[in-house]
Amino acid sequence: MPYRILLTVALIAVALAGCSRDESSEPALPGAELGIEVLGIQLLAGGDLARLDFRVVDYDRAKETFRGEIGVLSADGTHTLTVLNTGRLGPMRQRPSRSGKKQFVLFTNAGRALAPGATAVIVLGDARIPDVPVS
Repeated sequence: MPYRILLTVALIAVALAGCSRDESSEPALPGAELGIEVLGIQLLAGGDLARLDFRVVDYDRAKETFRGEIGVLSADGTHTLTVLNTGRLGPMRQRPSRSGKKQFVLFTNAGRALAPGATAVIVLGDARIPDVPVS
């Protein structure tokens, strides 16, 4: 019986320690200074497409950052990936919304410039978000 009490007290202590964690000590996701949080880049379709996932955290700042421009993704500063554009649907991207939900932009990865484990640079107008990991 004392074992169960000790285990219960230990679990409560761990739970309380997790709840008291200071949220401001967590590092901000890339792009937070531009009003968005970059959640990551995933390679799809055998590496032919790259999906950039993001979330809007400050709509007004994000709207100013995007300014209606379609961003580009750069693999190593030399290879530029463009937004996937289909004949009937147009560019495969979402504009910032106030919802705070996860959004995406699809890029073509012709020549497989991006590879898993690499990092990419996101360019939105004059703004740059470096060192975004590719999975």
